Amino acid sequence: MLLPIALAVAPVAADRPDLSRIASTTTLQGTCQKLILPGGGDNTARCADKIAHIEYRDGRSSFRIAVAGNILIGFYGNEGAATGDTATLAVTKILVTPPFAKGADVLNAEGECRFTAPGAGPAHVECKATRPGEVYELSFASDGKPPTVERF
Repeated sequence: MLLPIALAVAPVAADRPDLSRIASTTTLQGTCQKLILPGGGDNTARCADKIAHIEYRDGRSSFRIAVAGNILIGFYGNEGAATGDTATLAVTKILVTPPFAKGADVLNAEGECRFTAPGAGPAHVECKATRPGEVYELSFASDGKPPTVERF
């Protein structure tokens, strides 16, 4: 499976990924340091060693990570202006793509991702979003190597 494409599935159900909505994907290798999901608690041991930052043509973006069992979890929203090497993503949706699904389940949420730019050493991504009675948390550190960037 090509992880960048798999992680870039559009947040609206379709017969296949709608790559026309995607401007670029940036994939980082590294370590998932924390993944908390509702109903399953600590899923850190089940998350992938890659994370994708997807920029959509409408200006929104998301961070997506694969979880064992062919599940994708995404934090989706609007990026704010960077301060130094740190930027934020105001999370408005959680995207959950079940195994073999044609699209993601789109769940309203509130939260934030804070992330550093790759290139000057390891990049860090910290996300936390909530829904009524649910908490989603992600912490990821890249290995410091240059990311893979694909433009569409």
